[in-house]
Order: sequence, then C-alpha cells, then structure tokens
Amino acid sequence: MKGKLLLRSLHYALLVAVALIFFRESIVTASATLTEPLIIKGEPTYLQILSWSIEIVDSAADVGEYNALALDSNGRPHISYFDYDNQDLKYAKWTGTNWQIQIIDSSGDVGANNSLDIDAANNPHISYVDSTNCDLKYARWTGSTWQIQTVTSISSMYCSGFPTAIAVEQNGNAHIAYSDSNYFQLKYAHWTGSSWQIETIEEWVSSYDVSLALDSNNHPHIAFDRDNSLKYAWWDNSTWQVEYVTSMANPGESNIGDLSLALDDANNPHIAYNYKVNMGTSGLNYIHKAGGSWQDQPVDYESGVHTGMSVSLALDESERPHISYRNNLLELKYAYFTGSDWIKQKIQDNVCFGGCNTSLGLDGNGNPHISFYEYDIFPYVQGKLKYASGSAELTPTPTSTSPATPTPTLISTPSWTSTPGPMDRFIQLPLVLGNHIPATAMPTATPGASTVTPTATPSPTSNPTSTPTHTLTPTTTACGIGNCDFEQGATVWTEYSQNGWSLILQAAALPVLPHGGSWAAWLGGDYNEIAYLQQSVLVPANLPYLGYWHWIDSLDACGFDHAYIRINDNLVHQYDLCSYENTNGWELHVVNLSDYAGQTVQLQVRVETDGSLTSNLFLDDFAFRATGE
Repeated sequence: MKGKLLLRSLHYALLVAVALIFFRESIVTASATLTEPLIIKGEPTYLQILSWSIEIVDSAADVGEYNALALDSNGRPHISYFDYDNQDLKYAKWTGTNWQIQIIDSSGDVGANNSLDIDAANNPHISYVDSTNCDLKYARWTGSTWQIQTVTSISSMYCSGFPTAIAVEQNGNAHIAYSDSNYFQLKYAHWTGSSWQIETIEEWVSSYDVSLALDSNNHPHIAFDRDNSLKYAWWDNSTWQVEYVTSMANPGESNIGDLSLALDDANNPHIAYNYKVNMGTSGLNYIHKAGGSWQDQPVDYESGVHTGMSVSLALDESERPHISYRNNLLELKYAYFTGSDWIKQKIQDNVCFGGCNTSLGLDGNGNPHISFYEYDIFPYVQGKLKYASGSAELTPTPTSTSPATPTPTLISTPSWTSTPGPMDRFIQLPLVLGNHIPATAMPTATPGASTVTPTATPSPTSNPTSTPTHTLTPTTTACGIGNCDFEQGATVWTEYSQNGWSLILQAAALPVLPHGGSWAAWLGGDYNEIAYLQQSVLVPANLPYLGYWHWIDSLDACGFDHAYIRINDNLVHQYDLCSYENTNGWELHVVNLSDYAGQTVQLQVRVETDGSLTSNLFLDDFAFRATGE
C-alpha cells in the first residue's frame, strides 16, 4: 500500500508541475457563482440557479476516485465508487433520508473503472475491473443480495487501465463495452439470460475511454477513441457498423471520462468529448448526429487551460444536452444548452487533477445530479466522494432598460435595449482601439453595390446548434473567392460564433471603417470566443497565394489569442493576436497555399480568444495572388 501511495503522490506531483507551466497571472475564469445571473448575448436571458446542494457521501477512507451515478425511477441517486485505501468496490444509495453505504467486492484490488446502470425494478448493475486478476467483473443487486460474476479475463499489462461501460435492458440483461488494451481490441459483452456472449467490435484499438447506450430496440451503441479520433459503433440487428466521427487531436487527457454518449428518442447519438488543441489547451466539445450528418460545436474553451475532462452527458426531456466536467484549474463545471446558447457554471473548486471522473444524471424535472471526487493536494486532504444536486430554471430578461449589473465606464455609455446589437460587443467590453473611430463618431454607411438589402444594425445571431460543415460551390470571381469584399452582406461565407455574434457587418455596426466599400468582417472582441468564416474555394494553380487585409487590435499579451487559416480542417497558418502585433490600421496579409494549388478546398479563417483581455481581428478584401509579395 505504501508503494502505491508513493506512486500516486509522484503522479499528482507531475500533474501539478505540468499544470503550473500553463498558468498565468492574467487568467480570469468566466464561471458564475452559484447565484450570479448570466447575461447571454443574442436573446438575453437570466440563468437563475435556485440552489446547489453539495454534500459528502463517503469520507471513511480515500474513496470516490472512480465513480458512477444513476438515478432510479424516484429520482434518487445511486453511486458506485472505488475505495483506494482498501482497494474495494463500494456502493451508496440515497434512501430519502440518508446515504446507505455497502462494500460490494473486497476480494483483491477491485473496483477501478466502474460503471453503473439501474434496471426497471430500481436494482443497480455495475461493471468494474479486478486489477489483481486482470478480470472484467459484474455485480447486480437482486433485491436481497449482491450477485458477482467474472465476465472474462483481460490480458493487459496494466489491468486497472482498461475502461468499462454498462447499460441494462428493462428486463435486467446487461451489456458491457470495454477495451482490452493489451490486445488492442474494443470488445462487447452481453448477458443473454444464461451466459455472457462476447464479441470483438474493432481490432487494433487502444482506447482511453468507451461509452455505451442502448436504443429503443435494446441494440448497443458505443462511442470510443482510436488513433487520435472519436469513433462510433452500433449494432444494426445483423452486424456492427463503425464510423469515424471527428478528430480528437489527442484524446485521453485525463484517461477517464473523456467522452460520453447518450441517445435521443429517435436513437440519434449525442457525444460530449474532450478535444486537445495543444500541449497547454484542451476544450469541451459536443457533437450529435442529425439528418445523417454529424454536427459539432465547442462548449467550453480557454487558452492555456485543460477543460472538458471527465465528461458525463445526459439529455433532458426536450433532448437538450447537459454536461458535467472538470478542468485543470481544479474546478467542477456544468454546462447545458438552452436551445440557442450554452450556459456554463462552476460548481466547486478543489476537485482533483487527474485519474478521476464526474458522473451526471437528470431527474424527471431536468435537475442535474452529479457525483465527483474531491482530492486536494495543496494542502493534502484525503479524497472523498461528493454529490451535488442543482435546480435551475430560465427566467425572462427584465424589462428594465438598464443592465442588471453596473456598466463599466468605457468609450461611450450606451442605453441598453432588450436585444443588444453588434455594437454592444464593442461598447460592453474594455476595448482600446488606438486609432479606431469612437462609437460616438461612427460614420453612417453608404451602401455600395449589393445583392442584399443591408440592415443598419443587424442583431447578433444565436449560437448555432452545430458547427456548420457546408460544402459550397467554389466561385470564379476576379478575386477567386465568393463575396471576397463582403459587399454582398452576410452571404456566401458560412459564419460561426461560439458567443452568438454576427461576423459580416456594415460600417455602421463596426468600430473601424472597412478597408473598402461598406462591409467588413469582425472576429473576436469577446471573451472565450471561437469564431470563423469559411467557404469552398478553388485555389488557382497560377495564383496560389491568399491575400487579405486585416486590422489587429488587442489588449492581450502574445501567446493566448490566435488567428488561424485552415484548409480542409488542416492548420496551414497561425499568428498571434496581441498588443505587440497591433497593426494600427489595415495591413495586407498573405498566406502561401501552394500545396493546394489547383484544388477545390474548404477555406476557414478562424479566431480563438481566452477569458481575459480582448483581441479583435477585422478582415476585408480577400483575393488570390501570384506571389507572396
């Protein structure tokens, strides 16, 4: 045991050292307190958290590192979890008045990577790992006793490292997905009523995580990671279908709970997953299948922070996603989708760094219930299993024309209306624009030739329900790019803003004059923003250089906010948005696309900002060029 504790101490010390490398003094978390109203751009709403109740379930030893939660038909939580000190599988059930705790299995080092589901009789079923014997085990409560079975042996060099996921039919038959990491196989076990039937779904898989759900026909659906990608498998009643979903860059940031699968009433898959951007940053994404295609969107992202780890996903009665997760700032977080925006909230500080997970369930009223592991090493506090339950509702925006919180003194002090327009992004943020035109002296635009009737102050669009992946017919205009000067308004280009802003704007809605004409694009200008413009273009063989005019205006230090050029989702060019790189006016920028000469490609111009100090990128007048000069 002492050797095991020493190994854990070294592991956490390493995690702390790595985390501190990416900390910086200016990081500002945007998470709300438990009672703070959040103003959501687009159609403003206030999120009112009625209450969050957080309690200790078990602290008799270092318990809860692996945990799984499920709610019964009465909305009462059941939690399976691992006792690290005693190496036992434990189980807690809320009776309505107190937590009833049992040791289920204590034969050796058992209980890691457990997964829990509840059958129609409210009886729990648990899959878990026997690390002593390298076995996949299964326990079920019959109503009077625990029945424990060894499902199969797992020939693995690191027995506790393979993930398990369980789902139970209403009749009590269990399905288990797991990864045999030594043989690089994704496997599936099904209890037929008399024996375990085991199948290999895919070879050469070393998966950090798997997630399992049953559809309305009790057919299994499994999300898993392979070769730095998110994949999805399902049984179509005759064979296993396996498809690639999206790149995860480098999954397994926490090795536990980096993806979570749920099915809607039409048996469409919804997956929350951790997306690693680089060594210092990973984010939370959500992807679902609709109309036969995958629709992906970012949920939570902050440069220099690992977030979106230990995810757990559930759908409410309106089939809107709710997600619990954590980050390396030791925060337990919760996000849900209102239908137009993601609401994100910090629930508690001092949750663990790595090797732990969160587990989420929704009751009949859509209220979240979350189990998690608290383990603080500054100073050392013995790990404990904790449980949080929340009650949340959306209330209409107050009709007052004044903001709910004091407005900072900025370039100008506008009066608020019930629906902020694009200029509110400029006015509400502490933005210093150098030679930019003050809002009080904004020129009145004179529309040029346009096929679209311009709107003086277009309202910001609500956050799309997916990240568009449209394939457009490439244009053959003189500049080589459709609507290259934006004078046709918000057309041709696909726009996306995580925070719901319109990107292609008329001069009256911009804090700077366009480079030419009456329209330009504005990316950034908000905290924790991901925004991009994209369209399909033909890169001319004789004009392989992409040129455009940009204006950088930033308050941030270098290394935190960035602009990217992507071709077919491949990064081909990147530069910092920071005060050192401020252009103080329009400047020509040229990117070499010679590797794609003669090809029709998906072009994306993208901006990502973090949670402190704003950065802005204005764009205008794109055109292909013969040289980079």
